[in-house]
Amino acid sequence: MKKILLFFWLVLAFSVLGWAAESRYLLHLTGPSVSKHFNAYHDQFNDFHWGLGIEAYYKKNNWLLGVNGHYMFNDSTGRPSYWIGVAPGYFVGEQKKIWGSLAVIVGGLKKVEYNQGRFSFFALPYLTMGYHRIGLNVGYIPRIVHVTNPILLVQLKILVFPFHL
Repeated sequence: MKKILLFFWLVLAFSVLGWAAESRYLLHLTGPSVSKHFNAYHDQFNDFHWGLGIEAYYKKNNWLLGVNGHYMFNDSTGRPSYWIGVAPGYFVGEQKKIWGSLAVIVGGLKKVEYNQGRFSFFALPYLTMGYHRIGLNVGYIPRIVHVTNPILLVQLKILVFPFHL
């Protein structure tokens, strides 16, 4: 429960900072996600994941630099997990219409299945596409020897700042 409260305080802090900043800042809330495991025993995994996260980006021209964090209440094995990272990327389109971005998240995660439940580092390329304030993050986790088989992940995101769109 303490982690959830800390997370919401961070969301509030980013929101206030974003509200006071220029329109070069983008603030998204990320929500539930759906995954597809590509292995022989894929039916043993949970494919729908409740979670809540935040993405805060600074955008200059079309380049992005952001920080991301997500707390998943139920990962593929039904256990809580979380990750944080920085995400450089490239933005195309107009936020009021169809838009997209390509980025890579470099950070750390904590999951029971990886590294005996200790904090682990990762790098994950992902594609985001959307219309107006609603978007989807699409990520692909390749096969990691003795850890996981390939996983396709799709996550909902909502733009909460800037307000004037």
